[in-house]
Amino acid sequence: MIHNPFANGSMPGSWKMGDTIPIPKPGKDPCRPESYTPITLSVLLKLTEGMIRRRLSALLPHHPRQFGFTRSRSSSDVVTIVIGKITRGLNEFGIVKYERPGGGAPTRHAHRHRSLVVLIDFSTAFDTVDDGKLFGMLDRLRRLSPRTKRWLHNYLRGRYVRVCTREQHSRKQLTSAGAPQGSVPGPQLFLHCVDDLLRRLDNIYSAAAFMHADEQTLVASGADIHACAAGMQPALSLISTWAAEHNLKINVAKSEAALFYISLHTLSDGDMVDLHLGNGQIRIQSRSVRLLGNTIDRLLNFGTHAPTASKQTMLRR
Repeated sequence: MIHNPFANGSMPGSWKMGDTIPIPKPGKDPCRPESYTPITLSVLLKLTEGMIRRRLSALLPHHPRQFGFTRSRSSSDVVTIVIGKITRGLNEFGIVKYERPGGGAPTRHAHRHRSLVVLIDFSTAFDTVDDGKLFGMLDRLRRLSPRTKRWLHNYLRGRYVRVCTREQHSRKQLTSAGAPQGSVPGPQLFLHCVDDLLRRLDNIYSAAAFMHADEQTLVASGADIHACAAGMQPALSLISTWAAEHNLKINVAKSEAALFYISLHTLSDGDMVDLHLGNGQIRIQSRSVRLLGNTIDRLLNFGTHAPTASKQTMLRR
């Protein structure tokens, strides 16, 4: 019953009917639709997906800087690598020349570099990924057999969903985009889509990019905040262009840019620089950021994260 649809590159229409269950996000307003994560479940399709999971994982390669939904990788790997990148940037030195008042010979001093981290938030990325772009990427993969490609095309087309909550069901609705959340192939297909972005970012050497599923982190270093911004902006411009091509929306309001530096001098608002991202701007700030559940402060001493993590651990006991 399960082997024949895959062998024929097709799928029964009744299997494409999914029940979407809205899962509330912690601490969000329950009266707003964006405060829920939609999980779509289909019992028969779930069983079929489980049987082909290993085959798809082997056939769909993922970029080495993608850490989400990947065997032997986790969010902790991203946090460790990003902190390492920040630290290496802070350990670099440059020579700064200071002019003496009165026209004397200028003095030179060693100056620690800065590190800039940008966290990019994609709005409902799983639900809005362009199926047409995804089909084109799958068709270009030589490792996929024609039968597998037909099955994946059939799997993504003609899907219907209905919202189920409190034993009530909405009318069924045809979906025209997105990778099914809660499915087994859904994350694999989404990762394959964003791998194209990571491959493009490989050509920008002034900033390093990492992803955990749809959460993207970039790191750049430089002698000062302006050098960091100059190294980061080409990557942000590329991401903005790629997102527009694939109909993905960047939530600029939730995206962050934080500057890390070792100095007793506190930067004022006048020292900060704006970065262009999508249709808006994000201002570089000197403050803590939350990366995949870990609060990273400017001095990397985890003075903010450690007490919070300790309190949460005690509550679980």
